[in-house]
Amino acid sequence: MGASSGILAAKQCPGFQAIISDSSFLSFRETIAHHLHLLFRLPSFPIANLIVAITAMRTGLNPDDGDVEAAVRQINIPILFITGGKDTRMPPELAQRMLQASPNPMKQLLLVPGASHGEAFATERETYLNSVYRFLDTLRYNSGSLQRSGGS
Repeated sequence: MGASSGILAAKQCPGFQAIISDSSFLSFRETIAHHLHLLFRLPSFPIANLIVAITAMRTGLNPDDGDVEAAVRQINIPILFITGGKDTRMPPELAQRMLQASPNPMKQLLLVPGASHGEAFATERETYLNSVYRFLDTLRYNSGSLQRSGGS
């Protein structure tokens, strides 16, 4: 939930320079529907709709405030989306959708083929760290704060 929370926070709080999003969900509604099918083999309609409605009624929260994909469309900052190729909870297609939704030209995607949910770092630590460092270095270089020396 941290990746999703970071994206939703960036929508509400200007000043974020970049986001690294590992295994984010698309929205509260989509996650309920997906997990009903994944865990219980139940159809999303009408059960997911009822769960979302009851949750909203009981908590007083607007379920659409948890629409991460919509937030990605509205924030124009670089985002590195990280996903595991074997993640059934938040499949790679979700990260690809958010990548496409992002208006920022410096968006990136890291797919770790053998990783399950939230396990990209543990599965391919070196690839993960190199991708994160390259992403951050690219941002620093493009913002002008990194002085490029000969040969680097």
